[in-house]
Amino acid sequence: MKQQIDRWSLPFVCLSILATFYLLQYRLLHIHSFDQDELEHLHAAWLVSKGFVPYRDFFTHHMPWFYATLSPFFRYFLVEKTPENTFAFLFFARKIMWLVTAAILFLTFQLGKVWRDTKTGLVATTLLATTLIFQQKVLEVRPDVFCLIFWLVFLLCLVKSLQDTQENQRWVFLFFAAGLSLGAGLLFTQKILFAFPGLCVFALYDGFQKRLNHYFLFVVGLLIPILGTVLYFFSHHALREFFYCTLVINLKWVREIDSSFYILRLVKENPFLIFFGFSALFSKNLLRVQSSQRSPADWFLGALVISLTVGLVFLSPVPYRQSYLTLLPLLACLAANTLLKITKSKNVLASLFLIAITAYPLGRQALSLTYSDNRDQLSKIAFVMNHSREDETVLDGWTGWGVFRPHAYFYFFLHSGVSGTLGWKIRGELLSALQTGQINPKIVLLDDSLREFFPQVADFVRTHYSPTAAEPIYIRKEATSAPDAAAAI
Repeated sequence: MKQQIDRWSLPFVCLSILATFYLLQYRLLHIHSFDQDELEHLHAAWLVSKGFVPYRDFFTHHMPWFYATLSPFFRYFLVEKTPENTFAFLFFARKIMWLVTAAILFLTFQLGKVWRDTKTGLVATTLLATTLIFQQKVLEVRPDVFCLIFWLVFLLCLVKSLQDTQENQRWVFLFFAAGLSLGAGLLFTQKILFAFPGLCVFALYDGFQKRLNHYFLFVVGLLIPILGTVLYFFSHHALREFFYCTLVINLKWVREIDSSFYILRLVKENPFLIFFGFSALFSKNLLRVQSSQRSPADWFLGALVISLTVGLVFLSPVPYRQSYLTLLPLLACLAANTLLKITKSKNVLASLFLIAITAYPLGRQALSLTYSDNRDQLSKIAFVMNHSREDETVLDGWTGWGVFRPHAYFYFFLHSGVSGTLGWKIRGELLSALQTGQINPKIVLLDDSLREFFPQVADFVRTHYSPTAAEPIYIRKEATSAPDAAAAI
């Protein structure tokens, strides 16, 4: 009986915690407030479904595959017709994220299992699911969540091949699939570029030792989705705009937040994940001193953790919470390895330890059910839809309430990042377009971003638009109205 308890205690505890997390997420997806990023991405995906080409027809500095992935689903929802259809799609998109989260957890389990064993996979998945940043961000409709699937497939393929001590035919498939997955992930978000320095250093060392030909296959796989995307934008006369918006602008993007803010928050909320994860980098059990004992997979994961950490902390101009999603599965695997060594793989002891360190984040997740509320956002979205036709445009700062209405200006979101990076170019341009009637939005969402970063535009709006009871929504005064410039989208 004692042996049975010891054998099944850890799987039971891990699966119970994971089930609790997953069920709470389903409830939260219906009431959690919408991040403006979500509404930005949904608007862009809707435009793609209408035939618009990103970067050429509207501004975004994100990669295009997320929009291409979501756009086919719009045919089943007439989102611009009624608020009810809009709400149905918003929550449908979140349910897709909920299902993707299950795939992420499964792949994390597989990564830990292939790297070490089943116990490591279970504990790593549990630690990841109870990381508050992970809980909060995978709820949301954002490309980083989809990217995690391809990132984990890339990790899984390379770790699996690196664990094989003898060269075999499977290496060919695994290296090619790893490159293909990393290339696909990159086309969801550029953030995984921070892993490339560590990957390149490891690949040069490992490739020249025994696997050079296979890394060539890896590069071929990596280039296939990238070249396919380049050809698409070339054929749509938008290749220059694609590179300018996704690369050039991001390289000179202003720093929006101190990089230490969310790092410190991550340490505060999940200290054991951080301590156990990073301490594993310096453990003799992970990076063995004797070269004959070194595991290539250990060095590979360690190199990626260091590369991502340095990139996110010192180089990223926008190190928000979602930026850390690629790092978290790696830290979870390293932390799981450390925890099991500390408890000497005794299942009951490991289970008790796991319950203790996951109680706080699970409690925080459950507590958020009491204060999460998106009803005000939904009412503002409904107000915009009810007071505008399908072809009437909306000028927004950074609310996203005109999510399924045509935007009046090429730069359809005007937050601090856009203002700080491109303000010199667009402040006068936007004001001139309004004054000359080049754009004539039916509704203006005069939020803090427009008032603070575009004060002259705000003055124009106060003069030519009427405030509504749904603050800060302004509607064009009919006495000065002209045909709406829907083509300005």
